[in-house]
Amino acid sequence: EWNWEKSEKEFLKALAINPSDAESRVFYAHLLVILPRYDEAIPQAQLALELDPLNPNMKIWASVVLSAVGDFKSALELGEEVAATDPNYYMAYAVIENAAFYCGDYNKVMEAAKHLLAEKVDFKEVDRIFGESGFVAANEEILRQLELIAQNGFISPVNMWCRYLMVDQADKAMEWIEKGFEVRNPVMPYIATPGFLCEPLFDNPRFIEIIKKMNLPLPVSEPASTQ
Repeated sequence: EWNWEKSEKEFLKALAINPSDAESRVFYAHLLVILPRYDEAIPQAQLALELDPLNPNMKIWASVVLSAVGDFKSALELGEEVAATDPNYYMAYAVIENAAFYCGDYNKVMEAAKHLLAEKVDFKEVDRIFGESGFVAANEEILRQLELIAQNGFISPVNMWCRYLMVDQADKAMEWIEKGFEVRNPVMPYIATPGFLCEPLFDNPRFIEIIKKMNLPLPVSEPASTQ
């Protein structure tokens, strides 16, 4: 509904009933992140981890908060911790890919992409290009292959706009963000949060229009703390 005031009231009701419900607490932290109320979000995520420290889902959900406040190193560590115990945990690689990009570790970005896109992309060709021409060229090849699939099938908009932003193609990224808004992609509320790759679009009129349609505060240029 893009109704964040109503959402917060419901979270607070749930937490009043059961303050030890880690899942409600970590997703309340997500809501605080997108509002953006980073100083409130961080302790909620930390408490969720303390309440359910062995739950891999909790680690991944908390890592989203860490990324949003600029602590990419800690987010990367949590993602890698989960992937080490469960090599098939899809969201762990999404966390690794995003955080590793901000950390400048492009080898880890590409390795995570293999887990995320193994069924869609010919990584033999991507690896060849990566070795010969580098990160941007390799991602452009991934995008070329995904665009072909998108002509006749579904590709998640977030997969596309993040990759276009990784290669500095803001206009193409914007097209996919608009598609994401049309289908109400669940990542859409996070796009105005530092740490989700969209910083180059923060002053884009089309981007700002979507933020307004989602009833979110206009994006801020800096996370609460940078690690």
